[in-house]
Amino acid sequence: MNLPEHEPDPNLWDRIEARIQADATLNRAIEQLPEYEPDASLWERVEAELSDAKVVQIGRGATRSLGTVSWLAGAVAAMLVLAGGWLYLNQNSADERVTVAYSVEQVKTQATDLPQPQAESVRRDEAFIVRHCAEQKPVCQKPEVHELRSQLVELKQEQARLGKEIALFGADPALVRAQTKLESQRAEITRELVTLLQS
Repeated sequence: MNLPEHEPDPNLWDRIEARIQADATLNRAIEQLPEYEPDASLWERVEAELSDAKVVQIGRGATRSLGTVSWLAGAVAAMLVLAGGWLYLNQNSADERVTVAYSVEQVKTQATDLPQPQAESVRRDEAFIVRHCAEQKPVCQKPEVHELRSQLVELKQEQARLGKEIALFGADPALVRAQTKLESQRAEITRELVTLLQS
């Protein structure tokens, strides 16, 4: 169903029919060709000419010398290839050689969530939100509260994913910055949610 559509050349069927007719015409013409029988003495004359031809036999020595010449030619070609490769690889002088050096930089950062007092404050606020929603369910059913709680859950999931990546790949500065950003967003949404529930 997904294949592109293709319109054939309008003259295509005419060309096919012309080829078929040409083949049929050729077959009829072949059938009408006359048949000829060769002269009965033809093979005798061919055999006589073959028997009169001089046959030169090459002895074992000639065959051996041809093999030796081809072996020597192959050995010379191999030596030329090896010499050319050696010259190509050693054409750089000591001054032209390139040295490549690299180093791996490791950043020693701790992937701690937030500074300790702020992290403790966020945990207390989240505990307050859970307790308050358990006691006063109608308040937590408001659309704005529900939306903020959904965002908070998504941020926690993203933080957990980033924590796994940091554990796997190390404290990459980009990952640590992303985690710090998520933590501040989480703290901000938690404060906003607590303010909304207390009002």
